[in-house]
Amino acid sequence: MLLQIRTLSNLTDDADAICVAQTKTGAGYLTLDGVAVSTSYETNGVAVLGGAQIVRIISAGDDSGVTFTVTGKNENHNTISEDVTGANINTALTTKYFETVDSIYASGTTDGDVQVGAVSQADSILSSTICPNTRAQDFSIGMSVDITGTMTVSVQQTVDNVFDSSVTPVWSNTVGLTGITSSNVGNIAFPVTGVRLLITSYTSGSATLNLLQAG
Repeated sequence: MLLQIRTLSNLTDDADAICVAQTKTGAGYLTLDGVAVSTSYETNGVAVLGGAQIVRIISAGDDSGVTFTVTGKNENHNTISEDVTGANINTALTTKYFETVDSIYASGTTDGDVQVGAVSQADSILSSTICPNTRAQDFSIGMSVDITGTMTVSVQQTVDNVFDSSVTPVWSNTVGLTGITSSNVGNIAFPVTGVRLLITSYTSGSATLNLLQAG
Protein backbone atom coordinates (compact mmCIF):
# COMPACT_ATOMS: atom_id res chain seq x y z
CA MET A 1 0.00 0.00 0.00
CA LEU A 2 1.46 3.32 -1.06
CA LEU A 3 0.16 6.62 0.27
CA GLN A 4 1.39 9.88 -1.22
CA ILE A 5 0.15 13.40 -0.60
CA ARG A 6 0.48 16.65 -2.54
CA THR A 7 -0.76 19.97 -1.17
CA LEU A 8 -1.11 23.34 -2.88
CA SER A 9 -1.61 26.26 -0.51
CA ASN A 10 -0.69 29.91 0.11
CA LEU A 11 -0.75 30.51 -3.62
CA THR A 12 0.60 33.73 -5.09
CA ASP A 13 -1.37 36.13 -7.28
CA ASP A 14 0.71 39.24 -6.86
CA ALA A 15 2.12 41.55 -9.51
CA ASP A 16 5.36 42.20 -7.61
CA ALA A 17 5.69 39.14 -5.37
CA ILE A 18 9.08 38.30 -6.92
CA CYS A 19 10.51 41.72 -7.81
CA VAL A 20 9.24 45.09 -6.62
CA ALA A 21 9.30 47.82 -9.32
CA GLN A 22 12.88 48.60 -10.35
CA THR A 23 14.80 50.01 -13.31
CA LYS A 24 17.76 48.13 -14.73
CA THR A 25 20.67 50.09 -16.22
CA GLY A 26 22.65 47.82 -18.50
CA ALA A 27 22.61 44.05 -18.51
CA GLY A 28 22.42 42.30 -15.18
CA TYR A 29 20.27 40.54 -12.61
CA LEU A 30 17.07 41.98 -11.21
CA THR A 31 16.87 42.18 -7.43
CA LEU A 32 14.54 39.55 -5.96
CA ASP A 33 12.87 41.58 -3.22
CA GLY A 34 9.14 40.76 -3.32
CA VAL A 35 7.05 39.20 -0.57
CA ALA A 36 7.55 35.70 -2.02
CA VAL A 37 11.31 35.86 -1.52
CA SER A 38 12.31 33.51 1.30
CA THR A 39 14.62 34.27 4.21
CA SER A 40 14.84 30.69 5.47
CA TYR A 41 18.20 28.93 5.57
CA GLU A 42 17.65 26.56 2.65
CA THR A 43 15.90 28.98 0.29
CA ASN A 44 17.31 32.34 1.37
CA GLY A 45 17.00 34.86 -1.45
CA VAL A 46 14.82 32.59 -3.59
CA ALA A 47 11.22 33.42 -4.51
CA VAL A 48 9.10 30.49 -3.30
CA LEU A 49 5.59 30.18 -4.76
CA GLY A 50 2.78 28.00 -3.39
CA GLY A 51 2.90 25.72 -6.42
CA ALA A 52 4.38 25.78 -9.91
CA GLN A 53 2.99 28.91 -11.55
CA ILE A 54 3.31 31.18 -14.57
CA VAL A 55 5.69 34.09 -13.94
CA ARG A 56 4.71 37.53 -15.25
CA ILE A 57 7.02 40.43 -16.04
CA ILE A 58 5.27 43.81 -16.15
CA SER A 59 6.99 46.63 -18.02
CA ALA A 60 6.13 50.30 -17.51
CA GLY A 61 7.93 51.19 -20.76
CA ASP A 62 9.00 49.50 -23.99
CA ASP A 63 11.13 46.50 -23.08
CA SER A 64 10.56 44.63 -26.33
CA GLY A 65 14.31 44.76 -26.97
CA VAL A 66 15.16 43.20 -23.63
CA THR A 67 15.32 39.47 -22.95
CA PHE A 68 14.59 38.36 -19.39
CA THR A 69 16.08 34.97 -18.47
CA VAL A 70 14.08 33.40 -15.64
CA THR A 71 15.82 30.55 -13.81
CA GLY A 72 14.40 28.39 -11.03
CA LYS A 73 12.78 25.04 -10.39
CA ASN A 74 9.63 23.44 -11.77
CA GLU A 75 6.93 21.46 -10.00
CA ASN A 76 9.21 18.41 -9.77
CA HIS A 77 12.10 20.45 -8.36
CA ASN A 78 14.12 20.22 -11.57
CA THR A 79 16.14 23.29 -12.58
CA ILE A 80 14.59 25.10 -15.54
CA SER A 81 15.26 28.33 -17.41
CA GLU A 82 13.27 30.36 -19.93
CA ASP A 83 14.02 33.42 -22.05
CA VAL A 84 11.13 35.87 -22.12
CA THR A 85 10.96 38.86 -24.48
CA GLY A 86 9.96 41.99 -22.60
CA ALA A 87 6.64 43.69 -23.28
CA ASN A 88 5.82 47.22 -24.47
CA ILE A 89 3.91 48.86 -21.60
CA ASN A 90 2.35 45.48 -20.97
CA THR A 91 2.87 42.06 -19.37
CA ALA A 92 5.08 39.22 -20.63
CA LEU A 93 4.43 35.68 -19.37
CA THR A 94 6.56 32.58 -19.12
CA THR A 95 5.28 29.43 -20.80
CA LYS A 96 6.96 27.24 -18.19
CA TYR A 97 5.73 26.80 -14.64
CA PHE A 98 8.06 27.83 -11.81
CA GLU A 99 7.75 26.63 -8.22
CA THR A 100 10.76 28.75 -7.26
CA VAL A 101 12.56 31.59 -9.00
CA ASP A 102 16.30 31.74 -8.29
CA SER A 103 17.26 34.60 -10.61
CA ILE A 104 16.07 36.88 -13.41
CA TYR A 105 18.67 38.27 -15.82
CA ALA A 106 17.93 41.27 -18.05
CA SER A 107 19.92 41.43 -21.29
CA GLY A 108 19.97 45.23 -21.32
CA THR A 109 18.65 48.51 -19.93
CA THR A 110 14.92 48.57 -19.18
CA ASP A 111 12.74 51.42 -20.39
CA GLY A 112 11.58 52.40 -16.91
CA ASP A 113 10.37 50.18 -14.11
CA VAL A 114 9.76 46.45 -14.32
CA GLN A 115 8.14 44.29 -11.69
CA VAL A 116 7.82 40.53 -11.54
CA GLY A 117 5.10 38.44 -9.95
CA ALA A 118 3.15 35.22 -10.37
CA VAL A 119 -0.27 34.34 -11.73
CA SER A 120 -2.63 32.07 -9.79
CA GLN A 121 -6.05 33.01 -11.13
CA ALA A 122 -5.72 33.32 -14.88
CA ASP A 123 -3.53 30.25 -15.42
CA SER A 124 -2.94 26.81 -14.02
CA ILE A 125 -1.04 25.92 -10.86
CA LEU A 126 0.67 22.53 -10.71
CA SER A 127 1.69 20.21 -7.90
CA SER A 128 4.71 17.94 -8.14
CA THR A 129 4.10 14.61 -9.87
CA ILE A 130 3.31 11.39 -8.02
CA CYS A 131 4.79 8.34 -9.80
CA PRO A 132 2.85 5.14 -8.99
CA ASN A 133 4.30 1.64 -9.12
CA THR A 134 3.46 0.56 -12.68
CA ARG A 135 4.64 -2.99 -11.98
CA ALA A 136 1.96 -3.69 -9.41
CA GLN A 137 0.21 -6.98 -10.19
CA ASP A 138 -3.26 -5.55 -9.72
CA PHE A 139 -2.92 -1.87 -10.54
CA SER A 140 -5.45 0.41 -8.92
CA ILE A 141 -5.28 3.80 -7.26
CA GLY A 142 -7.76 5.34 -4.86
CA MET A 143 -7.71 9.11 -4.55
CA SER A 144 -9.29 11.85 -2.52
CA VAL A 145 -9.04 15.60 -3.00
CA ASP A 146 -9.56 17.74 0.09
CA ILE A 147 -10.44 21.35 -0.71
CA THR A 148 -10.72 24.23 1.70
CA GLY A 149 -11.50 27.68 0.36
CA THR A 150 -12.54 28.72 -3.14
CA MET A 151 -10.87 27.18 -6.18
CA THR A 152 -11.36 24.85 -9.15
CA VAL A 153 -9.29 21.66 -9.12
CA SER A 154 -8.57 18.72 -11.43
CA VAL A 155 -6.52 15.56 -10.99
CA GLN A 156 -4.48 14.75 -14.09
CA GLN A 157 -2.73 11.57 -15.24
CA THR A 158 -0.21 10.57 -17.92
CA VAL A 159 1.21 7.38 -19.41
CA ASP A 160 4.31 9.14 -20.79
CA ASN A 161 7.81 8.87 -19.36
CA VAL A 162 7.91 11.58 -16.68
CA PHE A 163 11.58 10.81 -15.94
CA ASP A 164 12.80 11.64 -19.46
CA SER A 165 13.53 15.37 -19.76
CA SER A 166 13.34 15.11 -23.55
CA VAL A 167 9.70 14.00 -23.35
CA THR A 168 6.82 16.44 -22.87
CA PRO A 169 4.14 14.35 -21.14
CA VAL A 170 0.57 14.56 -22.39
CA TRP A 171 -1.75 14.95 -19.41
CA SER A 172 -5.44 14.05 -19.31
CA ASN A 173 -8.06 14.83 -16.70
CA THR A 174 -9.33 12.08 -14.41
CA VAL A 175 -13.02 11.20 -14.68
CA GLY A 176 -14.92 12.40 -11.61
CA LEU A 177 -12.07 14.60 -10.42
CA THR A 178 -12.15 17.26 -13.11
CA GLY A 179 -13.15 20.85 -12.47
CA ILE A 180 -14.28 20.17 -8.92
CA THR A 181 -14.81 22.95 -6.37
CA SER A 182 -15.34 20.83 -3.25
CA SER A 183 -13.77 17.70 -1.75
CA ASN A 184 -14.31 14.50 -3.72
CA VAL A 185 -12.98 10.97 -4.28
CA GLY A 186 -12.09 8.96 -7.38
CA ASN A 187 -9.89 6.20 -8.75
CA ILE A 188 -7.65 5.08 -11.62
CA ALA A 189 -8.02 1.43 -12.65
CA PHE A 190 -5.25 1.16 -15.28
CA PRO A 191 -1.47 1.77 -15.15
CA VAL A 192 -0.32 5.37 -15.37
CA THR A 193 3.17 6.77 -14.91
CA GLY A 194 2.25 10.05 -13.24
CA VAL A 195 -0.54 11.77 -11.31
CA ARG A 196 -0.68 15.45 -10.40
CA LEU A 197 -2.95 18.11 -8.97
CA LEU A 198 -3.90 21.10 -11.09
CA ILE A 199 -5.71 24.29 -10.07
CA THR A 200 -7.28 26.36 -12.86
CA SER A 201 -9.01 28.98 -10.73
CA TYR A 202 -7.96 30.15 -7.29
CA THR A 203 -9.25 32.63 -4.74
CA SER A 204 -8.22 31.24 -1.37
CA GLY A 205 -7.51 28.11 0.67
CA SER A 206 -5.66 24.88 -0.09
CA ALA A 207 -6.09 21.64 -2.03
CA THR A 208 -4.61 18.30 -0.98
CA LEU A 209 -4.41 15.17 -3.17
CA ASN A 210 -4.23 11.88 -1.24
CA LEU A 211 -3.23 8.82 -3.29
CA LEU A 212 -3.44 5.18 -2.15
CA GLN A 213 -2.17 2.41 -4.41
CA ALA A 214 -2.97 -1.25 -3.94
CA GLY A 215 -0.47 -3.97 -4.60
